[in-house]
Amino acid sequence: MRTNRTLGSFITLILCIVIFQPVLNGCTTFFLKDGTRLVFGRNYDWHTGVGYVMVNKRNVVKKAMNNDDPTQTPAEWVSLYGSVTFNQYGREYPMGGMNEAGLVVEVMWMAGTRFPDTDERPALGELPWVQYQLDTCRSVEEVLATDKHIRISADSSPIHYLIGDAAGRTATVEFLDGKMVAHAGEILPYSVLANDTYADSLRYLRQHEGFGGKTAISDTERSLDRFAKACAGVTGYDTTKNPNIIDYAINILDEVSQEKGTMWSIVYDVGHRTVYFKTIQRPALKSFALADFDFSCESGTRIIDMNTARTGNLAPHFVPYSRDMNRQLIGASFGSTDFLKEIPAEALDELARYPESLPCRPPRTPGIHQITTTNSGGSTLRYTLSIPDTYDPEKPQPFLFRPSVRPPPGSKTSGIKTPLAMPYLDLVFDQPIHALLNQRFQ
Repeated sequence: MRTNRTLGSFITLILCIVIFQPVLNGCTTFFLKDGTRLVFGRNYDWHTGVGYVMVNKRNVVKKAMNNDDPTQTPAEWVSLYGSVTFNQYGREYPMGGMNEAGLVVEVMWMAGTRFPDTDERPALGELPWVQYQLDTCRSVEEVLATDKHIRISADSSPIHYLIGDAAGRTATVEFLDGKMVAHAGEILPYSVLANDTYADSLRYLRQHEGFGGKTAISDTERSLDRFAKACAGVTGYDTTKNPNIIDYAINILDEVSQEKGTMWSIVYDVGHRTVYFKTIQRPALKSFALADFDFSCESGTRIIDMNTARTGNLAPHFVPYSRDMNRQLIGASFGSTDFLKEIPAEALDELARYPESLPCRPPRTPGIHQITTTNSGGSTLRYTLSIPDTYDPEKPQPFLFRPSVRPPPGSKTSGIKTPLAMPYLDLVFDQPIHALLNQRFQ
């Protein structure tokens, strides 16, 4: 078995579950507005609740980890926005999150999904798609426009998405018969989504009292009933009776929770860029504000265990990310998922290393810049990059590039002379010196 083939395909297994376990095919999301406040609620229903909250940085050069398939071109991009995400199967594979522009993207299982067949667009997986949107978009409109430029790999798991932004716009995104189907604006009367198509959910809702029908809403854990209950909660919000919109959103999540299946309940206060959450293991409410994090690439990623015993504001308690922590998370999530237990350890090791292949984008402004990177052996390398005032991004030219300290023996960069004049667009770390940095700095 080829390791990279396994890693490219593993995400297809992550959300796959036998049809005889419908309770675990869950998740419910909604977007709630009160005129001044914007709140996004989400229940994550699954059979394991392990996970980390991860702080993702701006100006990171990324390349999707795709199948070992020569017919597919992996998507490449640079993160424009920092974000905070909830990750269960490893860094860069979020189940959802919010970026510093106030964009929220969350996933739910949906049987019947069919992603596009292979075409000329670069591809990525269904969970990296979430990170891509948080990295590059600030609005629902921008997310929907990305379908022209990227696609989700055809063999990805069947999920759909609810998206909301800081302007109060929302959209559902589904892939049916190989095409994106989005509901937004007037064709999205209720910003709610569970595990059936939005069209089927809306037809079911209209059979019930308060929505044009005569049937009382059933109090079951079925997807369509959870959708109906969430719609009733959203439309029934009265600021005079429920002045605390966060508490009200949590109450909706409690109403649509599955007794043994809801692992996480998350509320995003979009306007204040603040996140509240609780887990089945640790039901006391926790929170953090995005304003408390440094999203600059050089500052390093920070994370925290979702099931920490701490309560209240978690921001001061995030710790530096490490490969070992990522590997422990991956091992725990795969190990507690019956149909993933046979994935070979070397594949999990490579998945844990994957984020280290995503470097910071070097600066492009004139001046003296200190650059820090880590090579494949784990050694920290520091460099000084001097960009002259005459820099023209349209005309690549030599720049003075020198190690601040001598690279360790055996490093791929150990052959660099000091100083070295080289084309800026060929600047790389831990790779042959004339390879490109996955990005042309457009």
